[in-house]
Amino acid sequence: LIENRVYEFKIIDGADNGLCCKAGEGSAYVYLGTEQLSNQVLAYDNGEFTYYRRHQFVASASSVFTVTSAPSAVPSVSLQPSTTSSPTAIFSNVTVAIRLDNFPNETSWSIYPEENRTNVVFEAPQGTYGSFDAKLVRTQRVAVDFDTTYVFEIVDSFGDGICCGFGRGNAYVYLGPEPANDMVLVVEDGRFGSVGRHVFTVSERDVLPGEYPPVAPPTPSPITLLTPFPTPFPTTQFTPFPTPF
Repeated sequence: LIENRVYEFKIIDGADNGLCCKAGEGSAYVYLGTEQLSNQVLAYDNGEFTYYRRHQFVASASSVFTVTSAPSAVPSVSLQPSTTSSPTAIFSNVTVAIRLDNFPNETSWSIYPEENRTNVVFEAPQGTYGSFDAKLVRTQRVAVDFDTTYVFEIVDSFGDGICCGFGRGNAYVYLGPEPANDMVLVVEDGRFGSVGRHVFTVSERDVLPGEYPPVAPPTPSPITLLTPFPTPFPTTQFTPFPTPF
């Protein structure tokens, strides 16, 4: 690290239950230097998060603090296999956020593995959304397998997408159980016609660069046109006939 530069430490749990305290009492530390000294801590996380947490710190001796519970040495690693059987796949979540157009009943979408289209993990069929959903954002959390590749497919039965003839709809897929502006996996601008398909992998490596709004971008408020007062008819000035001599 470069001294006096600001860094960010991000920790992610693919099972969406943090490091503490349902399946253990984990925690995380960032130390200044090469030794784990309890008075040289730059960042600390108690593990009580869900999917991920971020900490910013400055790589400087003036930024350290003391954590009394910080471990003073690297714990020993046992070569014996754990007696607790681990699951075959680490389950995670993605969050789909869709801003619907003026005709929500035309919109449907699904998520399925890239290698097996018939194994749909989640589907919002046509009719899921009604007229009361018009122009609103609807979100849905979907359980998926971490580090697995999926397809997000969105369909418009009328064939004009969800933007921009009858509304300004769009759709985002976020990594994690809630929308986060720096965890975007898919951006659909709504101009897909009949069908839009996006391939993504449930991994931080597949997150799109840059930052996006925490929920699909809001539709600008329409401009209200003020009805002017009616213009009165102009008064017609009649020119009298000349007086005869």
